[in-house]
Amino acid sequence: MKPVSRQIELFINILTLLLLIVTVRVIVLHLQKPVPPDGRTVTHGTGAVLQGTADTSTADDHRIARKFIADTLPGLMRAGLIRSYQRRSAGTLITVAGRIWKVQTRFFKESLLRELIVFNRVSGYAARTQVKDSVSGNLYAEVSAESTMTLYD
Repeated sequence: MKPVSRQIELFINILTLLLLIVTVRVIVLHLQKPVPPDGRTVTHGTGAVLQGTADTSTADDHRIARKFIADTLPGLMRAGLIRSYQRRSAGTLITVAGRIWKVQTRFFKESLLRELIVFNRVSGYAARTQVKDSVSGNLYAEVSAESTMTLYD
């Protein structure tokens, strides 16, 4: 292997380890309240509330939503992947560090978006979400109003 390939492989392994640590922390500290991340933008706007629908969220959905807002989001912000998370009336805008986003596996990206979809549904927010590069503004992923995920490579 070339030295650059080893560095990339090491970086991916470190990110994977970080994800595992966050998952273990979720299990151990299941109901811990979220700690606002320092130096990052986390805003919760009014959000578009789904009206006229019965709440069909399960206990597992509520657990996933708590995990997302208490552990996943702050952990990924501390790790430098997520630069900002903004709730807007039209949906959610997440800006990410493009280099870190691009080396993540498809499974990781889809898992993150699934947690976000569940969080939005449980919280009554619009499903529409965009994941963009914090520097270039390139669109990396989006979730439609119907909760359909699209990843752009």
